[in-house]
Amino acid sequence: MAKILAVCISEKKGTQKHEVPEILLKVDHGIVGDAHAGNWHRQVSLLGAESAAKLQEKISFRLTPGAFAENILTEGICLYELPVGTRLRLGPDAICEVTQIGKECHYDCAIRKAAGDCVMPREGIFVKVLKEGSVRPGDILVCQISYVCEIDWKKIRRGAVHFRPFDLKPYYFPAFLFMMATSAHMAQITANTPRTPLPSTGSTFTRA
Repeated sequence: MAKILAVCISEKKGTQKHEVPEILLKVDHGIVGDAHAGNWHRQVSLLGAESAAKLQEKISFRLTPGAFAENILTEGICLYELPVGTRLRLGPDAICEVTQIGKECHYDCAIRKAAGDCVMPREGIFVKVLKEGSVRPGDILVCQISYVCEIDWKKIRRGAVHFRPFDLKPYYFPAFLFMMATSAHMAQITANTPRTPLPSTGSTFTRA
């Protein structure tokens, strides 16, 4: 099950993002209080802890949440393989849509200088906010069915489910109904999961 490990903001552009206990996602804006929020396509950035861990092995200093300028650090989902247009439920209420995979990296980036590489240009994603809601560490992240993407059975097996119902062949309908039920079940789990914030200090990308 995919979940959120940390949420981060920076009050001014050009400063590193830092952990906060909770963020509020606002439609057509992004994260309230974050310097990069605005009415554009890159309102919120996400990165997987699995991606960050690849570079942690190559450098001597500890990477903390926000080190790659990500707003939301996740675990348990391959973000960069999600098609543009995928909708994500973050926490009990917020819904976002993937708008961009990766970005250009600044070559004066301290992580790139130390490790010779940076994962954000390849494996970070950006989303815009479709429905307002608060997000905290420990919240569940759920891929919702998108009606604008082609069928990809590999992503269906992985849990990133994207259909255009009118493209379904008759023999696909049992799987379609099953995935619809799964999506509803995951939404119910999200709504009923207690929201216990993780400690806001001492977090790293290292997992046992």
